[in-house]
This record gives sequence, C-alpha cells and structure tokens, in this order.
Amino acid sequence: MSKNIEIITATSEIGAGKRGAGIGPGAVVTELLHKRPDLDSKLKIHRIPDQNDKIDDITDHPYSKKIQYLSNAMASVTKGVEFSLNHGYFPLILSGDHSNAIGAVSGFRNHFDQGNIGVIWVDAHLDLHSPFTTPSGNIHGMALNALLATDNTQRKRNEPDEESL
Repeated sequence: MSKNIEIITATSEIGAGKRGAGIGPGAVVTELLHKRPDLDSKLKIHRIPDQNDKIDDITDHPYSKKIQYLSNAMASVTKGVEFSLNHGYFPLILSGDHSNAIGAVSGFRNHFDQGNIGVIWVDAHLDLHSPFTTPSGNIHGMALNALLATDNTQRKRNEPDEESL
C-alpha cells in the first residue's frame, strides 16, 4: 500500500436529519492548512458531492428517512474510496454524519474483493438500529447495522415499508 494519503471529505448530512455535521471535514482541512501551509500543494483532496439540499424535503419513509437520497450519496462515497485505493492512495475519510461510514466501508470492501476487512468503530453509540427498531428514522443511527446487514427484528417496534429496508 502506498504511503500517499488522499483526504476524502464526505459532507453528506442526509442521514443525520439536520444540518451541522457536514461542516466538520472542511473545518479540519482548513485548520490543517492553516497550521501547515506547506501541505497546500502536496495534499490530494477529493470532495464527495452531497445532496444536503434535500435535508428539508418531506420523507415518505418514516423509518429510514431520506433513504432515496442517502443511497445516492453513499454510492458517491463508495466510488470515491474505491477510486482512491485503485490509484494507490490511502484514503483518509473526514466526515461528520455516521451514515457516511456505509459508503466508506463499502468502498474498502469492494476494493479488497469482498474479502475480510477490519473496522474499528469509535462512536458515542453503536449505530445498530434498523428500520424495525429506530426511534427517529434517521439513518445515521443505523450505519453499523447496515454494514452488518442485520435487521434486529427480535426487538421490532416499527412496521417499515418495503422501500425502507
């Protein structure tokens, strides 16, 4: 693996359900370049497009809010990570909304031919809800569960529609 690092900023806030998480990646890059201006010409930064303009749209899926937009956003993150790895870079993914991990981990998994990869999940909560168990419907609380492909129906409290799953 190359020692060349590519910073990927995944600013999607679609899974969080409110604004704010998307400003973190830019703030980190800005501060880095403020402290180390010599890196400006050396850093490779890939900004993933987001669909944050859709946050205020009314959702048809109360148990997986904005899933139609999130799917597109995560596909972009997945492709960005795969592109970085395929071109010899190690992607350093900066994000705020936990749901971006769905795309990031999927990009690694795809690059390594669906083989086993390791993930260290550091978060204030486990993100193990599913559409069957979510109290809010925000997908940022379901990210790890989505990657594990479980539904947790033994703790079912919701009746999600087919498109929510």
